[in-house]
Amino acid sequence: MMVRSLVVGPARSSAAGVAGLLLLFALTPPAASAASPDAPFASVSAKPEWRVRPADAQSAFVPAGDASHDSHNSHTSHPTATVSGLGLTLTPDTQVCDSVWRSHCTVRDTTNSERAVVLALCLPINATGWTWWDDPERHRTIESGQVYENLVEWYHAQPVHASYYPLAVISNSHTALCMAVPLQPARMVRFRYDGPARELRAEFDFGLSPVSSRFPSCADAEVLLFEVPPEWAFRQALARYYELYTDAFKRRVGEGGIWMPFTGLGSIGHPEDFGFAYREVAIDALSTVAADEVLGVSSYVYVEPQTNWRTLRGEAESTHDSYLAQLQEDAAAGDRKAQATLVSGIEREDGGLDLYLDPIAWTKDAPFGVNADPAVSSGAYPGWPNKASYEMAELSRVLGWNGHPATGLDGVYVDSMEGWGVLRNYRKDHWRVSRYPLTFHHDTNRVCLMNFWGTCAFVEDLAAQLHARGMTLMGNGSFHRLWQLAPFVDIPGMEYGWYQDGAWSPVPDEQFLYLRALAGPRPYLLLMNNDFNDASHMEEYFQRALFYGCYPSMFHGHTGTSVPYFSNPAWYNRDRPLFQRYVPQIRRLDKAGWRPVPRAAVSPKEIRIERWGDGATDDLAFTLHNPSPQEQQVSLQLDEGALHLSEAFTAREELSGITSAVDSSAADPVIRLRLAPNAYAMVSISPSS
Repeated sequence: MMVRSLVVGPARSSAAGVAGLLLLFALTPPAASAASPDAPFASVSAKPEWRVRPADAQSAFVPAGDASHDSHNSHTSHPTATVSGLGLTLTPDTQVCDSVWRSHCTVRDTTNSERAVVLALCLPINATGWTWWDDPERHRTIESGQVYENLVEWYHAQPVHASYYPLAVISNSHTALCMAVPLQPARMVRFRYDGPARELRAEFDFGLSPVSSRFPSCADAEVLLFEVPPEWAFRQALARYYELYTDAFKRRVGEGGIWMPFTGLGSIGHPEDFGFAYREVAIDALSTVAADEVLGVSSYVYVEPQTNWRTLRGEAESTHDSYLAQLQEDAAAGDRKAQATLVSGIEREDGGLDLYLDPIAWTKDAPFGVNADPAVSSGAYPGWPNKASYEMAELSRVLGWNGHPATGLDGVYVDSMEGWGVLRNYRKDHWRVSRYPLTFHHDTNRVCLMNFWGTCAFVEDLAAQLHARGMTLMGNGSFHRLWQLAPFVDIPGMEYGWYQDGAWSPVPDEQFLYLRALAGPRPYLLLMNNDFNDASHMEEYFQRALFYGCYPSMFHGHTGTSVPYFSNPAWYNRDRPLFQRYVPQIRRLDKAGWRPVPRAAVSPKEIRIERWGDGATDDLAFTLHNPSPQEQQVSLQLDEGALHLSEAFTAREELSGITSAVDSSAADPVIRLRLAPNAYAMVSISPSS
């Protein structure tokens, strides 16, 4: 593979100022204004406004009327305004700081009833002809009268009615506008460009109930808007978002590596070849923790706070009633976990406790879904623990907290972080203590509590306790579809099956990029579940992981085989050279850190590119992918100033080992290389000696 350079013309990124944004929000709404698709934002004279509508209404969002103080707001200087005819009030609070427009709003019900409403921050703007960005790579031209959004779908195609990312971006040739929400306090948000209404909106589905002690008959949300340059618009917005929420994306672990699920490392010959860094361990199997430490591998004790998996005893038929009867019997006999399940169990719409009875490939147990919120009260079960306190007592015992002896653990591993999150909880004593607002069922408009908020509360509290002790939190299922746990998870990861119905079905690029974007500077870990007898795509798995700087590892297939990968020497010895070749390079990228904006132009345009590090820190690298079925001659044009390149540097393609000096005497050099069909490359940039 040849890597050479030549001098080309400038390829600088233009910097967008903030004057347009400030002017945009200072102007009053015009009677009828329409922005040209190519006009800068300074010429778009529209003002964002909070509006609301009942969930069962098909009408447009309604703004509040004249502002007036009410008894609920006697201690604030911000006015409350009544929404005519709806029995609702809105209390907005808006400010501009550091070129970011922020607005917080509380919606309140004045009828003392349960209400399902949609609160929205609306920005009137005719963006026909502009670009709507679904994510950092995918985008669509906005056509008149069309609606644009990028929404989550859950298992079994059950919608969550929320956006994948905590931000949305639209752009034209002059600038890009980002509408975002803060990471904390977390809210489910749905970003939408509504072509018929000609407005960009952030919508929040809220349930209002007087039962809630933290949100009595009310709910609140915050939205921010800012501008970024139009080139790489979504990526520019991500970079700015990281700057705004640095602490939420803080890296708390050192050198990364791959993930070992349960299997002891002592059973593997030369485990150092594989790049292990993290191991999940069962709470009753901690005897190998000391051996992990000798190998430099961190150990994380397993917990799944939002479930209780139960085994049905005897010959009883597998029904909800039989499981519930045995759960109640165990609780009465003093089983603390059973007691916690009755205290924290999720109440379904029919009034029964949630229990999943469909067949599960790898177990005959059935899980009760529970609310892991630490604030849940024992209520009718005095002296019984809730699920959070039960799990924390178990964890404290092995973590060396509250007077217990330390066992050498480095933190806690939370499994299935988004699992059971979409369940709707109608148990009002759980509503009362939720630190997150209620929502509603979209089919019935009935007020309920999304169970994911209980997991968020548990994880938030657990992370705070771990971090205060210099420990960290590892999570499986992190950022699979939801971003709200991003501030708390230090070592995010995800299990995936890479074959569907016997066909190779790798994780889609948009999902990979979502994982990468939410992890930011933190390591992201992958765990493949397959029948590992077929190794035909194994190297591609490593290469795709390299491209996104994620650590590849293996567990076992949930179907086809129950043998753990690292319990079968035939598999891991066969693949040992792949670990030895790719994991050190992934560690190099991980240490340099992913940068969302490449600051380099690549051609042909179908070639995909990601950037790592910076020339100023001598760790600059690029990963490339040719997704086409043809060989491509690739040109990588570097923005010398933005990348802080040295006067003289070399480029090395790490997978081939070919190095070539690069002439940097003129601006913006080009590195050329050849990529085979579906091939990957890693180009590192180093100062010449």
